[in-house]
Amino acid sequence: MYSYLKGIVKEKKPQYIILESNDVGFKILIPLSTYYKLPEAGVKLKIFVENFLKEERPVLFGFLTEKERDIFLELIKVPGIGTKTALALLSEPNLNTLIQNIVNHNIKEITKIPGIGKKSAERLCYELKEKFSKKFLEGVGGEIKEKEVWEDLTSALINLGYSKKNVEKVVEKILTKEKNLKIEELIRKALTMLSGI
Repeated sequence: MYSYLKGIVKEKKPQYIILESNDVGFKILIPLSTYYKLPEAGVKLKIFVENFLKEERPVLFGFLTEKERDIFLELIKVPGIGTKTALALLSEPNLNTLIQNIVNHNIKEITKIPGIGKKSAERLCYELKEKFSKKFLEGVGGEIKEKEVWEDLTSALINLGYSKKNVEKVVEKILTKEKNLKIEELIRKALTMLSGI
């Protein structure tokens, strides 16, 4: 129904946001991976969405990046994994950690996520290991593509309203020095630098 929405963040909670767009307030359910990167209330935001019917009522799920949405859609294709469980899986602030755990068949770490038992974790690894490896990882041992980090950071900052030119300049400076930080830490550093431009 919708691919994305643009509007003003009126309210934000770890579970959802209220986004006002064209005088309509949309309640959008979100994972913590999105919540950590949201701007403050009153700021304009572009958010990627998926629409589902729950008990004959439309429900919107929102993600700050297309990557988050892609992972969500892959997760709910796995038998026994519903939208609620998929959001719980996306609670990891750095999604690359979730991807690595699935690709590396790290059952112990996956079962630490609330609502995920051993059988569900094994099914996730079986169903998604090859797909996630081809789509999100490269190299032996599941090294994260630097390109993915670059794209995620750039996309998140542009969605927060910063110009592409300034964002690319700041992202290049940060990623030449900091390659092992979590995405939320990279965003905080970038926002500090962008505020001085």
